[in-house]
Amino acid sequence: MREKNHVRNVNNRNEMEAVGDYYLNNKTLGKGEMKMEAAMKMRIADIGDEIVSNKGIKGKVEMVKENSVIIEILENLSDREYVNNRTVVSHKNYVII
Repeated sequence: MREKNHVRNVNNRNEMEAVGDYYLNNKTLGKGEMKMEAAMKMRIADIGDEIVSNKGIKGKVEMVKENSVIIEILENLSDREYVNNRTVVSHKNYVII
């Protein structure tokens, strides 16, 4: 099981980094709660925005499509390994930081 030491408190409400559990507004949110919080604030990212995926991938948006974005991976806090430094993330699976 992953430790929660990857989670850090942030001053800016729109900024977060996390793996598994998410820290926002001075409380820890589980994945289900995080998805509800994200759905309430969901907006589609623009080119150049930085996002954090539900899987713990932090990246910069390079291309915006109808249902997803292509990002350049800046930080990988997940257990997954990627062959290159880009990946596709669905609009419903990220938050803008």
